[in-house]
Amino acid sequence: MEHPIQNLCGHLLFSRDGTVWATWRLQGQAYGRRAVAEKEQIRVLHQMLYRSLGGESLHLGFEVDTDPVQVIRDMLRGLNHPLEELPEWAAEVEATTERLETDLPLSERTYWLSVPLRNSGASRLSEPLRAGTTSLLNKLGAPRGVPATAILADRLQQAAEIQALIPGPFNARPATAAETVWLYRHAQTRGLGQHDTWLPPAPSTDELKAAADMTEHELAAVQHMASPGRIGRLILDEAAVSDVPADGWRKGFRARLRRLLPSQRKVLKIVDTDDDTLVSYQSLAVLAGTPTAGAVFPGTEWLGKAEDSGVPVDWAVRMRNTAREEVLSRNQRAVKNLNDQYMQREGEISTGSHELDTVAAALTEYQALLAKDKLEVELQTITFFATSAATREQALINGATLARFYNAFGHPLERPLGEQQDAWWAMLPGTAWPKKFNDLTQISLSEGFSAAVPNVSSALGDGRGALWAVNETTLATSVVMVDLFATILANFSAAVAVAGELGSGKSYALKSLAGALVDRGARLVSIDRSSTGEYVPFGRSLGSCTVAAVLDNLDAGVYLEWSLDPLRMFPGDEGSRLAQRLLTPLLSIVPDSDVELALTYTTDPAYRAKHDIDSLQTLTEHLLDPARHDLPGANELGRKLRGLRTKSYARVLFDQTLPALDLWSSRALIFTTHGLQLPTRAELLNEHLFRKMDPEKHFGRAMYALLMSLARAVAFADPDELVFFVCDECHHITASIEGEQELEIFVREGRKVGAAAGLGSQDCENDFGSPTLRGLIPYRLVMRLTDENLARKALEWIGLEPTQEHLDEITGDLSPRDPADPDGKVDPERRGEGIFRDSYRRIGRVRILGPALEARRIAYSTTPRASSSKLLKQPTSPSTAAATPPATRPATRSDATRPATSALEPGTRTGRTTSRVTPPSTTSPSTTSPSTTSPSTTSPATPIRRPQRTSTASTGTAAAVLDKPTRVRNQAQAADVTAAAAPEASSAPGAALPPSRRKKASPRRSAAPTSTSHQPEGEPQDRDEDQG
Repeated sequence: MEHPIQNLCGHLLFSRDGTVWATWRLQGQAYGRRAVAEKEQIRVLHQMLYRSLGGESLHLGFEVDTDPVQVIRDMLRGLNHPLEELPEWAAEVEATTERLETDLPLSERTYWLSVPLRNSGASRLSEPLRAGTTSLLNKLGAPRGVPATAILADRLQQAAEIQALIPGPFNARPATAAETVWLYRHAQTRGLGQHDTWLPPAPSTDELKAAADMTEHELAAVQHMASPGRIGRLILDEAAVSDVPADGWRKGFRARLRRLLPSQRKVLKIVDTDDDTLVSYQSLAVLAGTPTAGAVFPGTEWLGKAEDSGVPVDWAVRMRNTAREEVLSRNQRAVKNLNDQYMQREGEISTGSHELDTVAAALTEYQALLAKDKLEVELQTITFFATSAATREQALINGATLARFYNAFGHPLERPLGEQQDAWWAMLPGTAWPKKFNDLTQISLSEGFSAAVPNVSSALGDGRGALWAVNETTLATSVVMVDLFATILANFSAAVAVAGELGSGKSYALKSLAGALVDRGARLVSIDRSSTGEYVPFGRSLGSCTVAAVLDNLDAGVYLEWSLDPLRMFPGDEGSRLAQRLLTPLLSIVPDSDVELALTYTTDPAYRAKHDIDSLQTLTEHLLDPARHDLPGANELGRKLRGLRTKSYARVLFDQTLPALDLWSSRALIFTTHGLQLPTRAELLNEHLFRKMDPEKHFGRAMYALLMSLARAVAFADPDELVFFVCDECHHITASIEGEQELEIFVREGRKVGAAAGLGSQDCENDFGSPTLRGLIPYRLVMRLTDENLARKALEWIGLEPTQEHLDEITGDLSPRDPADPDGKVDPERRGEGIFRDSYRRIGRVRILGPALEARRIAYSTTPRASSSKLLKQPTSPSTAAATPPATRPATRSDATRPATSALEPGTRTGRTTSRVTPPSTTSPSTTSPSTTSPSTTSPATPIRRPQRTSTASTGTAAAVLDKPTRVRNQAQAADVTAAAAPEASSAPGAALPPSRRKKASPRRSAAPTSTSHQPEGEPQDRDEDQG
C-alpha cells in the first residue's frame, strides 16, 4: 500500500488528496510531582492550545527509544578542554557506550501537532487538481514535480499564523522533512526494538536562527531542496492472516482455526516490501467512553498516564474544533426537539420522562458551561492507541494489557475488529478524517478535554554533562544529566545537596557526581571525617589525588604527609591572614589586646621577611627570644604557641619535616579529619560551657575554619575552572557558626568564580545550615529516610507536600530492604533510589547510576565487606564445657597438651557421632596463615578492559601500612584499589537495568526484575557515622 505523501517541503506535507499539512514538534510540560496550583496552570495551558486551533488537527504522542549515540553526544558537550586532554572521561564515555547498548534501555515520549491548512478561494479547486495531475505524472514515470515557490510561500505564511497562536511554553518548532518521514517509519517498525528507526537529531540553534532570518521566498527556495525521504511501500495484513503456523499448514490447522476467533484477529501485521524480515505486529484501540459520573482534577490525566500502563504505547487524537456560537445554535435546536419529546410523552405513566430529564440536565449543564466562558469551544475527538511487539502473540497481550489498564479507571477501549488498518492510518498526518470511527467520537469542551493533560514530560537534569542517574518517574526510563558549569554560566547557583539516612547511597551519589566532574576537567576539594577514610580510595581512583591528613588514621592507613602551616603554604599576605584567623580562636586571643597586636605585627609579610620567619615554628622561636624583639605581648604569644606545639594533634602545623601542602598539585584534594574533636553548638553559644571546653575542640574548631579557607582559596583562584567542594556529613561544618558562615559564603559567591558545593547529611533542616543557605541549593536529592520526622522535613525542603503518600514513599519505597533476601539487603535493582529536584524545579524519581567503569564502582562503594579478621581464641568456660558433649566440644589450649593417643582418635566412632579432632596448630583461627585471610593479600580481580590512564590510582591497606613505622607517600601506597576491593567485584556498584526494553518491575512495579545489575547497596552501616 502506498503512503499518502506526495511532496515534503520542510514541515509542509503535500498529500495526494490535495490537502497541505503543517507539522510542529511540541515540548512536553513538566507535570508529575507538582503542586495542585501548578498542575492547574498546565491544564489551562492545554486548554489555550485547543482553543487556538480552529478546525481539524492531529495530536500525536509517540514513544521512541533514546539513541545511545545522542546520549554520548550530550556527555561530550560542554567540555572546557579537548577530549584528548581528558583520558579519564574518554574511558568513562567508552564504557557508557557499552552500558547503553546492552544494559540500559531508555525511551522518551515525543509530541507532535499536525494541522491541515485550509484551501481558500481558488485553491479549493487548484490544489486537488494539482495533486491529481502530479499523481498521474508520477504513474506515467515523469519526473517528480514540486510546488511552485509562490505556493510554498503562501502555505508557509498560513503555517506561521497558526504557529503564532500556539502557547509559548510548548516551544513549537517546525518539524523537518526527516522528522516527518520518521513519523511514518516509526509507525511501520513499532515494537522492533533496535530495528526501530532512530529519531533524527533536532536542528541546531544556528540552523534555527538562520531559518528565522530568511524571508518567506528564501525559505521556500531552501525548502525545495528538502528530500521527502524514502518511506517505502507497505503490506498491511489485517489479523495477520498470512502467518504460517509453526507446524505447517496441515498440522497447524487447529492453530489456524483458533486465529479466526475475534479476540485473536485484533492485530495488524506490517511488512516492508523491501525488507520482509522486519515485521511489526500492532494492536490498535480506540477510546470508547469516559466516566459518566465525571472526575475531579487533578486525577483525570488519563492520556498523560499512558506510560504507567506497563507496555509501549503510542497515541493519536483526531480533533475538530467547533466555535461556541455554532454550538449554542445547535443546542437551541436540541432544546426544541427535547420539548417536543416531553409533549409526546406527556401521557406516559410507567416511565414518564425520566430519560428525558437526564438528557435535559446534561444539556442544561453544557449550556451553562458555554455561557460562562465566551472563549469556550467544543471539541470532537477520536483517540487512538497503538501497542506493538515483534510477535503476534505479544502484540495481542500488550493490547489487552492496555485495555485493562484504561478500563480500570473508567476509560474503556475498543479494539476494532477488521478495522485495525484504518485505525493505523488515522494516526498519521496527511490522512483524511477517519469517518469509520465517527460513532466513537467523544464530545467535550476544551476545559474538560484539557484535564487529560496529554503533553507532559518527566525529563530531569540539564540535558548534557555527567550521566548521574536514570529517571524512573514513569516506566519509560530516561537519563538524568548534570552540568554544573553550564548552570553557573547561566548565572545560577550550582550547589548540590543530598539528604539520606545511613546506607541509603548518599555518599555514593556525591562521589558519582564528583568523579564525573573531575573527569570532565573540574577540580575536587573534599573534607572526609570518616573513620575508614572513604574518600581516599575514591580520590585516588581518579588518577590525580593529594591526601592531606590532619591526624594519623591508622584504621584507614592514612598518615600525616603534608604540613598545613599557612605561613609555609602562603608566603605573602594570604598566609598572614590565614595564620591570624587560625591562631586567634585557637589561642583564645582577645581582640585589641597586646597579644593580638603582637600576632598581627609579627605575621606581617614585611616583618617575616626581615626576621626570616617562614613558618609557625620559626615564629614561635622568634617570639620566645627577647633579644630579637621588644614587642608587648610577644612573650605571652610565644608561650601559648610553645604550649600548642607540644600537643601531638598540632603536629600538622609545627612539624618542619613535613613538606608544605601544594593545593594545586592534583585535580583532587582530600582533607581527612578523623579523630579531630569538634565543639557542639551549645558549647559555642554558652559561655560557661565554652570556658570548660577541651583544648582539642578548640583546635578542631580552628582547623575546620582553616580547611574551609583553603577550600575557598582553591575554588576562588580561577573563575574559568570549575571547582567542586564536597562536604559529606556536613553537620561537622554547619555545627559551628564559623563553619556555617564559610559555607554560606562559598555557596553565595561560588557562582561568580566557577565554584560549586556538594553537601550530604541526614537532617536537611539542621545540617544544611540556615534557611537562606538551604534555599540557595538548586539541585536537591532526597534518598531513603525511614524516620518520618526527617522524611517530612525533606519533603518540604524538596518542594513536595508532606502527604501520607509521599511520606510512605520516602520512608518505605526508596531502596527498601528485600524481605526475601536472606541477609535483608536491598534488591540490587532498587539501590540508589531517590526523589530529585533539578535546577529547573522539576521533581521526579531517579536512581543513581554510578560510573560505568567497574574499577571506579568498586572504589566508590563503601558498603562493609564480610569480616575476615582473626577471631581471638578464648578458653572454653567451665559452664560451656560442662554442657558440651565431649565429642563436639571445641578444642581448647589444654587439648594441645593431650597425648596423641587420646580416646578420640581421628575416625573413632562415639555413639552415632564420628568426630575428628585436628591439632589446634592447624585449625585454630589464631594460627591461621595471614596469607590466606588478610584482605591485603587477596588475589586481584579480573583485569578491567580500559584505556591506559595517565597516572596509576592506588591505595594502601591497613595491613600493609602497619608494618611501616615511617610515613608513606600517596604514590608509594602498596595495594591497588581494584585489588583491595576485588573480593567484592561481584557485588560492586553499577547501574545495569534489565536487558528488556522496559524497566522490569521490582517490589513497587508490576513484574519482577530479570537481571542482576551491579550497583552499590548504598552506604555502610558504620559504627560512628554514615560512610555513604
